[in-house]
Amino acid sequence: MKDNYFHICIASEKEVMFRTDNDYRRAFNCLALAVHDTNSVLLADAIMSNHIHFCVQTTNPGELVRLFRNSYQRYFNAKYLRNGMLGDRGHTQVALPDPTHNIVAITYVLRNPLHHGVCTTPFEYKHSSVRVYFRKSLGNELPGIGHKVSLRQSNMPSNRQLPKGFSLDDKGQILRDSVIDVRHVENLFGTPQDFIIDMARYSTKKWRNSLANGLNDNNLISLESIESNRYLESVLEKNEHGKCVKTPYSDIFICNQIDNVLLPQIDLRSVYQMNIQQKLATGRMLHSRYHCSLSQLGRCLAATDDSFYRLFFTR
Repeated sequence: MKDNYFHICIASEKEVMFRTDNDYRRAFNCLALAVHDTNSVLLADAIMSNHIHFCVQTTNPGELVRLFRNSYQRYFNAKYLRNGMLGDRGHTQVALPDPTHNIVAITYVLRNPLHHGVCTTPFEYKHSSVRVYFRKSLGNELPGIGHKVSLRQSNMPSNRQLPKGFSLDDKGQILRDSVIDVRHVENLFGTPQDFIIDMARYSTKKWRNSLANGLNDNNLISLESIESNRYLESVLEKNEHGKCVKTPYSDIFICNQIDNVLLPQIDLRSVYQMNIQQKLATGRMLHSRYHCSLSQLGRCLAATDDSFYRLFFTR
């Protein structure tokens, strides 16, 4: 039985969890395998640099999260010479008791990149499932299946086989179409036109109230409940309206500058080998060159020590 639906968020406030495109691919593969191993059904996902949202039908959300985190954490720690738990302790989950809650939660998940000001429409973002629904109607071609990608070349854990029915794309990522219950989500939204409307509408109080009509409770999912109070709802709504001041440089770009340009200059292999003084010097240089925000620099430099923020503007 998989009767229970949940929205789940796993976050990492002080450090990015995904430093490269390949990390995003590996993360989705770990999630897909956890979904498979718990006999769950994935409905939607959005993988951001320091957190991941997904909607799932499962009888054991805790075990699903544990399998995902353990698998991805082993990969990340080995790759970046890191130790310990990756991300904030625990996770947040919200039960979705009916189709209306499901629609609202899926909508928020797919629009998450928009809420954080990294794109102007959800369809721009490539590390979410937004492009797998209504493919034919919206002109989204199915990615090429990587017939020549062996498991050894893929982003699969070395001790795993590709589950039956799953396919890899040409970059070694499990195709979202082979994991996500696309038909179920399309039936929830009804038509491609309704899906586009929900992807484009604003999260206004009027919209939430209209959705709440006919429900037995007043706890309809909102931006606040989805983000578990980690971000100001007013800021997320401002980003949703396209009124944010966006940095032209993504976390992946800044991480690439750190990992592949600056670290070799000081003969280090990982950001986790840097001391606080090296992080401060690197952060100040990046701030001057790319005008990054302090929060972006902190998470890309894995500045888990609060002294980084306290000393950043002190010479």
